[in-house]
Amino acid sequence: MTIGRIFNAVTLLALLLISACTSQPPTEMVPDEEPIVPIEEVLPIVNEPVSEPTLFHVSENSALLESQTVITRENAHAITQVGYLGKGNINDIAWSPSGSPIALATTTGIYLIDPQTFGEKLFSTTSSNHITFSPDGTLLASAEGSRGVLRDLENGSEQLVLEGHSDKVYMIAFSPADNLLATASQDGTIRLWDLSSEDELQSLEGPGTFVHDIAFSADGKTLVSAAYSQHPTITLWDVVSGKEITKASEISGTAFAVSPAGNLIAVGGYNAPLHLIDFNGQINLTLDEEPKPVLALSFSPDGKILASSSDEDPDDHLGNSTLKLWDTTSGELVHTHEEEGNTFTIAFSPDGSQLVTASPEKVKLWDIKNGKLITTLTDQPEEKAGFGTGSIDDFAWSPDGKTLTLATFKGIDVINLQTHEEIHFDFDEDGFFHGDNSITLSPNGDFLAVSFISFKTRGFVNIYDIRTEELLFTLDDFDEDTFGIAFNHDNSILATGWGNTWGFSPGGVKLWDVSTGDLIDEYDHEGMATIYNLTFNQEGNLLAAISGEGHVYIWDVNSGQEIQHFQGTGGFGYAVAFSPDSKRLAVGGAEKLDDGTTSLRLINLNTEEIIFDLKGHENWYVGSVEFNADGSVLVSASQDGTVRLWDTQTGEQLAVLDIPGATSVGFSPDGTFLATAGYRDVLRLWGVP
Repeated sequence: MTIGRIFNAVTLLALLLISACTSQPPTEMVPDEEPIVPIEEVLPIVNEPVSEPTLFHVSENSALLESQTVITRENAHAITQVGYLGKGNINDIAWSPSGSPIALATTTGIYLIDPQTFGEKLFSTTSSNHITFSPDGTLLASAEGSRGVLRDLENGSEQLVLEGHSDKVYMIAFSPADNLLATASQDGTIRLWDLSSEDELQSLEGPGTFVHDIAFSADGKTLVSAAYSQHPTITLWDVVSGKEITKASEISGTAFAVSPAGNLIAVGGYNAPLHLIDFNGQINLTLDEEPKPVLALSFSPDGKILASSSDEDPDDHLGNSTLKLWDTTSGELVHTHEEEGNTFTIAFSPDGSQLVTASPEKVKLWDIKNGKLITTLTDQPEEKAGFGTGSIDDFAWSPDGKTLTLATFKGIDVINLQTHEEIHFDFDEDGFFHGDNSITLSPNGDFLAVSFISFKTRGFVNIYDIRTEELLFTLDDFDEDTFGIAFNHDNSILATGWGNTWGFSPGGVKLWDVSTGDLIDEYDHEGMATIYNLTFNQEGNLLAAISGEGHVYIWDVNSGQEIQHFQGTGGFGYAVAFSPDSKRLAVGGAEKLDDGTTSLRLINLNTEEIIFDLKGHENWYVGSVEFNADGSVLVSASQDGTVRLWDTQTGEQLAVLDIPGATSVGFSPDGTFLATAGYRDVLRLWGVP
């Protein structure tokens, strides 16, 4: 465990201050052959000064931080964002053809960095999956949900919005020869657009479930695409006819890059060699014969250097990658750098002298000639929010509302909202948090429990003393993985759900003495499936659990007897919550075990009848549910990308919040705020006027 006091700036809820935008002091770097125009000359931001996010970035509705309005069924329709924590994960990077700026696409918007001064500006506040500059550098295209948005780099105004895809847009590519643009989507199609007329010219549909990468050939006549499928292949399209081009040999792989200087494609895969091939599928060079996951590929502007990022040891699951630079003529490996964290995107400077690489939390600048690191562009002063604050698996409010505890890919962070301190708990184990209810705080706020699944030892639960930051117990008496966890009302018992990751039997519940770490009782029987989630009622005398097969079990904790058992969701079950009066139960999951239909129900516990079958979430299971303090509002989260608020008296949907990959929801103890988190989003706070 390591403890760090990182954020020394603001109070999250009441004492928040917004600091003005400042540039990071430049560090020594290798100069370019031609000077790069400073970002201030290229990008005069219209609404200056642009506020740089501190620990907690306040939205326009900053007055809501002072609000004492409790969220109820009467006002929930007016809920609005108060702010968000950090800048989020870096999804993509792009280097302007003019030399400046470097653009970063994140979950909280688009940031622009001057590669000479390292000054940083917030360009757009809309979440972006992918970005690319137009060939003349005047436009920046961004994949935002199911749309492609083109903005004027000078003033940030939207010049064109491309709508037509029915699902998430993953990639955008400008043609180097014509006034054309291509978009690739999770809906399985590629669409070609005429930028002059703003018309959709063609819709291409090829193999694979969804298209995740596209690129034009140097002459603009061919479009190359990659789609996820059982046997991943690279497809070539004739741009004029829209027809698939027949090749002499099939091109297999999941990652590719097209040379801007000739008819050459670099292709790698999850478990395939790295090849340089021609447009007929013939191998010109094999750069790396050893099969390994290739994460990113990029050619230098003259096509002479290929940069690759790969996972050299995929079995260790540590999320580290290796950056390699290859001579595309000889196939010689020029430079190698081992990186902490996975590098998912690479971009060369326009003159080919420098290279930027991005992981979810860092962007690094490299010198191509000597292969050395120049600087980390995203390093921030302590009082500034950093990147990499997304991918939140779960969070928990403290009982007094003064701290938020987050489970992320970096470990556990306990953030004190009044003293501005952070306690960080590292997990040296190689594994993951399963999602909602991975962490929980005891009702008195003294203990933190964390459920973790290790690739080596499987599931275990750690119990920490928050006051001393000491690990008290590791509960590892499990045959399978661990999932939902919950403290009872008087902090004396911790309940843990266990089973296998797939949700089937065997599974069960174990109860532990928090003071000794001893096992008190076990609830299981033959045929019980994985217990994904569980919860105590407010009085602490009842424990409800939901299984991977959608069954709900309720036990009397004092007697240890199972008092109720019924079908909660139609199939897969993942979320469960008692109403404050213990008379109703909310359950969430999927309607069937074998498809993506969702299930969200409000159940009368006296009759076990469904009060409301709440419809609204689509295509993915409901993974988190919670009632507000008076039980009049139910909030639910689904990885369909939404959080929804419901009137528990009428079943009416009150509000829909767009949260990419929503994983967890929770009301603050006083009921004035709603917190949301997602594996593709940051932690956000919401309130009502």
